[in-house]
Amino acid sequence: MCGHLRASARTCAHLLPPARTRLAPPRSAARGVTIKVRARSRALVPVTRLELTGIDAKRYSKTNERHGNIRIDHNSTVTLVREMSPQEALVEFRYTATYGPIGIIRIEGNMVYQCDAKAFEQQWRSTNQMAPESASEIHSTVMRACVPQAVGIAKDLQLPPPIPLPQVQFQTPQQAQKGGAVHGPEVM
Repeated sequence: MCGHLRASARTCAHLLPPARTRLAPPRSAARGVTIKVRARSRALVPVTRLELTGIDAKRYSKTNERHGNIRIDHNSTVTLVREMSPQEALVEFRYTATYGPIGIIRIEGNMVYQCDAKAFEQQWRSTNQMAPESASEIHSTVMRACVPQAVGIAKDLQLPPPIPLPQVQFQTPQQAQKGGAVHGPEVM
């Protein structure tokens, strides 16, 4: 890490999938937070722990420079798969949001993925690929954990948010007369 911006992970309830319960400390807890999850039923939960280990972000241009349309690219990469126990594999990952010539946000971390760890690691070592179901679960978990963090970091660096924000539109009185009653703003 280069040290331009380093921050510790924060725990957010929205990082967890809907059918899981948060066991981690509240949001205001100490830095270096680990998120543990468990199922409400006795069914197996594929991701049982997620930890953000590093955040690196850099703004390349000055805040008063104008760049027109900015393309923001997201990338989620699995960097290492290691067997921890017969039923658990440690999956290391990197999330990157690239803002072209303006800046970059890079977040690294790891998670514990429950599966047949030996076969999962052997498949990863031989092909650098995972089964589609595993890849979907792992990359979705990475995005759920990293995108909210990237939004806060982008705000600190005065970069645009890495996800589109909803637009609110109000009906004009002429549109309301044509379409009927006005019920409030429309979020698009």
